[in-house]
Amino acid sequence: MAGLKVILKHAVLRPVLETAWRLGLIDLTGHRRLAGRVAVLMYHRLVPDQGPAADDPDRFNPMTDTLTISRFSAQMRWLARRATVIGLEDLAEIMLNGRTPPRNAVLITFDDGWQDTFLRAAPIINDLGLRAAVFVSVDAVEERRPLLVDELTWILQHHHLILDRGDTPEEIRRLGQGLDPDRPETFHRAVTGATWWLKNLDPGYQRTILGRLRTAVPEGRDYYDRLYLTWDQLGQLAALGWDVGSHGLSHPNLSVLGEADLDRELGRSREIVGDRLGRPVDAFCYPYGDLGARVAAAVARAGYGLAFSTRPGLTGPDDDPLALPRISTGGPKLASFAAKVYGLRR
Repeated sequence: MAGLKVILKHAVLRPVLETAWRLGLIDLTGHRRLAGRVAVLMYHRLVPDQGPAADDPDRFNPMTDTLTISRFSAQMRWLARRATVIGLEDLAEIMLNGRTPPRNAVLITFDDGWQDTFLRAAPIINDLGLRAAVFVSVDAVEERRPLLVDELTWILQHHHLILDRGDTPEEIRRLGQGLDPDRPETFHRAVTGATWWLKNLDPGYQRTILGRLRTAVPEGRDYYDRLYLTWDQLGQLAALGWDVGSHGLSHPNLSVLGEADLDRELGRSREIVGDRLGRPVDAFCYPYGDLGARVAAAVARAGYGLAFSTRPGLTGPDDDPLALPRISTGGPKLASFAAKVYGLRR
């Protein structure tokens, strides 16, 4: 069966994947590969099957080009049949105290704290008797302050107001060329590129650039206000057995922060989530998946026991508890999803 894993890594052999799925070979091989490990699944946003409405700014948000509700529902139904879905405290026992994972152990995680998690994902998960963890960006929940990707989605929708300004950075001008409202994918590429460029800048320079761009476009408050969870919704999820962890205060690239700002992002966000929900917060999720030795040391200093990256792979006893891998869950086919859960594909 080792050869099957090699075959399934190659997307060009999707017919082989589908055949293996129908013959039950994915389950047979996957059970063995997952034994003694945990599949930590990473989700972000869910969108209606027909996509965002024509007048919805979310049409231009690259985070909505991910997973539909029906595909997510099929994934959860498969997990309910095949997996043992665990919580953060279970994973802590496995990683920190040496407990053996249950058969086909899976942890479901959601990043950022979008309304989609409560309105679209939670009813499906709860109806199936499953559970999940959500990692919240505190400023988005507490102050309705937009994540960088969401603010740039709003700004670039008004590209006609910014691209010819003398104080617009050349990088933004270049990314904004060829934007076509009839082709949302052009905005997805531009917003993604602008996000990855800006996140790596000195924080002060980033604030200066965003300040200039904000003054050139209409206020986006109505859009931002409806994007993120509220503390009341998070409390409801917690009461239903969901775990809530920290994703920092402002969802920054932690590696570009100075020590004081880094400690504040990690420590203050942990305090606020714990205070608002009345329970300790012991898990962290790295914004953008950015981490290194300095950032991981700060995470430990802030008191977290577990921290999650975006590095692909299964979680095993040899993994660093403060640099845990996760599995991206996009893709149109349930066979592909199952192969990822079992660690047969990345």
